[in-house]
Amino acid sequence: MIKSIRGNNMDVVALILVFKLNAEFLYIKYNLIMKTLYQIGLIVVTVLIDNHSVNRKFFADFLCGDELQNSITHPYNINRKVHIIFDPVHNLKNIYNCFKMQEYFSIPLNRLGVKSSLHPNFAHIKEIHQKESTFKVKQSHKLSLKATHPTALEKTNVKSA
Repeated sequence: MIKSIRGNNMDVVALILVFKLNAEFLYIKYNLIMKTLYQIGLIVVTVLIDNHSVNRKFFADFLCGDELQNSITHPYNINRKVHIIFDPVHNLKNIYNCFKMQEYFSIPLNRLGVKSSLHPNFAHIKEIHQKESTFKVKQSHKLSLKATHPTALEKTNVKSA
């Protein structure tokens, strides 16, 4: 899909079955699409993907030459850069889903030479929801039962992030 930075224009450039999708196939399609867009005068400034392993391999192995970078040279215009971005909404969804499944993890911190860590616990979020469920005015008004107990299908929805 291509999307205009300045306007609301969005167009689908390819619909590809995910079955047997690999990084080499993505690279072939990427080159074809980039060439076509260049030939018709559209300027690509960013390529955005989710954090799926095939997409990461496509970025690292085919676009960045084995070392992940935040931008690459445009394949058809050496004077331009193409920024490569992992979609932050998908990343937040993945972090939330991992947090919900693990329920507890440790985040090491090192501030001004003092070593400490944070210990978020998903049980605290469930506890907040349970305590506030009877309140008319809530501090966490968007925290719902669906947020703490999503179905398998709801876990894949990026809007929940």
